Amino acid sequence: MFDRYDSPDMEDQPLSTYLRTYRQRTGFTQPEVAFLIGGMDGKVVSRHERGERRPALHTVLKYALVLDVAVVDLYEGLSTEIQAEICTRVRGLVHTLKRKRQTARRDRKLESLNRIIRKSGCDQSLV
Repeated sequence: MFDRYDSPDMEDQPLSTYLRTYRQRTGFTQPEVAFLIGGMDGKVVSRHERGERRPALHTVLKYALVLDVAVVDLYEGLSTEIQAEICTRVRGLVHTLKRKRQTARRDRKLESLNRIIRKSGCDQSLV
């Protein structure tokens, strides 16, 4: 991991975005990245790096390509938050489905939820 918040409560909490870290690894300046991505200037890149504004999906995909990094690595903190939210929703849906009668369709849904659980690191005892 790269930089972490200094707060003792959040020492393992990843930053929302690692755009600046990956940009600096390439050696590109903010205006250069803005040029490569197109349609913005260095100030917009700076706002994205500081987390003041979230870029549109197509811009995130451009950042990933230009900085040669996976989107999930660029937005590790946000990804962690989303993962926790999805795990909570998976728990709710598993609970609801388990109360329904067993059918092939219900079982396919539970298997899909199992895949989400395995990939996202949710509590393995859910399904």
